[in-house]
Amino acid sequence: MYLLLTLGEYQRHNPHLAILDWKSKQIVDTYNYHSTDFPEIPSNSFRGGTFYNGLFYVCTFNEVLAIDIETWSVITKLSQPTFNDLHDVFVDEEGIWICSTGLEYVEHYSHDQKLIERFKTADKERFGSFAPQTDYRLFDIDKRTIPRQHHINNVVKVDAEVLITSAKSESVRTLDGRVLIEDLPGMPHDGFVFNGEFYLTIVKGFVEAFWVGTWERTRSYDLNKCYEEDKALGWCRGLSMDESGMFVGFTKFRSSKSVGFTRWIRRKPRKLATRVIRYSFASNSVVDEFVLKSEPGSIIQLYGIYPLDKNK
Repeated sequence: MYLLLTLGEYQRHNPHLAILDWKSKQIVDTYNYHSTDFPEIPSNSFRGGTFYNGLFYVCTFNEVLAIDIETWSVITKLSQPTFNDLHDVFVDEEGIWICSTGLEYVEHYSHDQKLIERFKTADKERFGSFAPQTDYRLFDIDKRTIPRQHHINNVVKVDAEVLITSAKSESVRTLDGRVLIEDLPGMPHDGFVFNGEFYLTIVKGFVEAFWVGTWERTRSYDLNKCYEEDKALGWCRGLSMDESGMFVGFTKFRSSKSVGFTRWIRRKPRKLATRVIRYSFASNSVVDEFVLKSEPGSIIQLYGIYPLDKNK
């Protein structure tokens, strides 16, 4: 089993991809990307992505790249003035959907990079009145004056409808604002369909599952119960499923100005390293893990986990 990981490094411009051979617990290949257009962005990283037509589409803070992972070649690049703190991208035959989380927009582009529609998910503009002529790609989101209403983490299409995960409202909703899933045990991050169920990571260390269509909860996994109470699992984002279990990604906790986002971690003094865990459905337990090592004073940020049919 090979896994593609999307990664970054806190306070460093270091977006990179890694292929993990789970059997040997070795990183067998990596790709480092340095944006020549936006080299000054700190904490730039590869975030959410998706495979389409043999290419891996993945976003950074303000770009979307289509990468051939066989050759590590960037085939296409998309960047628009409204791209601020991108979190995820979803691609199918109808185009490209992008979460501009800084502006709280979801934008739909054609494959020839023309804007089809812009969806406003929040009630208020985060940087005052939206000005189409303004380039928001380098706006400092930490100097914002209007807090985020949703903080969109994920965009995915399910049964021909585009869904987003809203961290602030702890819900999954449609682009027209209908709430499909709520009453979650925390802020949702990644979501996708597997065997007719919609699986969802919760940053506090849960994985929730719901029937597609009825959106009734089918199961809930509290991964915190697999560890001692004083251990902070970290920020739970990436998820990959198969019939016997799941791979779940955690990023080591760091200090944050967003106290509301991190209060639940501050109560646990032992901060676990960034890692991928393997959870077994048969034993209902964590049976293995891989730790991503970082240099002293640095934190590796793990975002997505994507299964590969074979190695590059």
